[in-house]
Amino acid sequence: MKRRKFLCNVLIVFVLLFSLVTPSITAQADMGPKPASYVTIQGIEGEYVACFAAKSAWGPNYDYERYLAWQEEDGYVPFEYNPIMEYHDADGFKWITRYYECNGEAKISFTYYCPDEYKIVVYQNGQFLMATEPLQMYAFTTYYKVDFSSATVTTPEQIKVGKNYDYFGEILNLLIRVVLTLALEIGLFYLFRLYTKWNFRVVVIVNLITQIALNVAVNIMQFFSGALAAIFLLFVLEFAILMVEFIAYQILFKDKKRWKILLYPVLANALSFACGFIVFGFM
Repeated sequence: MKRRKFLCNVLIVFVLLFSLVTPSITAQADMGPKPASYVTIQGIEGEYVACFAAKSAWGPNYDYERYLAWQEEDGYVPFEYNPIMEYHDADGFKWITRYYECNGEAKISFTYYCPDEYKIVVYQNGQFLMATEPLQMYAFTTYYKVDFSSATVTTPEQIKVGKNYDYFGEILNLLIRVVLTLALEIGLFYLFRLYTKWNFRVVVIVNLITQIALNVAVNIMQFFSGALAAIFLLFVLEFAILMVEFIAYQILFKDKKRWKILLYPVLANALSFACGFIVFGFM
């Protein structure tokens, strides 16, 4: 009777967790992979216009020639003309898709079919300020900081460009996932009344190894391939970890009922997966 009541309580907890995770899964499935670049522009006073310039406009993007053709064919354009749209240089880079009206420090982005290589161009007071050297997509979501304060119209090398990826935020996210997962699995460990000093050491050591490996791998996948690929990897690795923990607990746990040792890793990994998915999706 006590065992049945215990299992019913555990089932209720997981039904509630599933109800929380399901909407997030639906939203993530609709996202699709979208490489993106975010650029912070500094060192320019007053109003100016900025844009991304690339060698070709692919996918839904378009250049100035296509913009003019669109205007002639349809008689409609999504935004007003700006001189920056006519930018092109000897390296073959040209304005694509849109421009940003800025004032002082500003953040611009290219979030759909972002080119693998691009320049940041600034137009102010009727002239083009020197464009940056070509910038590369170094991650699935790329961040740059561009400082024009020391630039002149003849020396693009003087434009200070730095990668601005939030490594601290990613590391913090990883640590939070590991700590929360460990706390949840230890809490369930006590709920199952599996506690002995030896069993506790086993749970902590096994989880530290598996969860650190899991979360580092997921973060690396997200960095290079984006959230959708990372979520897929999360599914695969969680199953692999379940097998590892299932075997480890069968071999190493002592003095406890066999049914608890069989059920604990399954529920513990389902709980940690739900927690990790929620934290990964919302941080």
